[in-house]
Amino acid sequence: MGLVLFYRDALVAALRTFSAANNIVMAARPSGKIKATFQFIAINLVLIFMVADAWFAQRGAGLPLGDLKIDGTLLRQSGWWVMLLMACITAWSGVDYTLGARDVLRKLKI
Repeated sequence: MGLVLFYRDALVAALRTFSAANNIVMAARPSGKIKATFQFIAINLVLIFMVADAWFAQRGAGLPLGDLKIDGTLLRQSGWWVMLLMACITAWSGVDYTLGARDVLRKLKI
């Protein structure tokens, strides 16, 4: 999942660098702003899950919530799904940026 984030940002940086070298401006896209917002939320959620997991591990018990028991396993699984969603949004953002830059890419002398 981390590689998706890395390669998307590397792709966007490379496209912007090549376009700037050819005096072409590539504007940011709304999908990038959505990606950044969701990454901020997801990273903070995962950090909260990690702290809560450590707290539950120290106490040796979970938190009963009706039929659901919030414990380390649930928190780790939730964190994994949040990260997967973040990776999917990041990949979508990279595809959107690349498709939105098709006209600019045609002008580049790569």
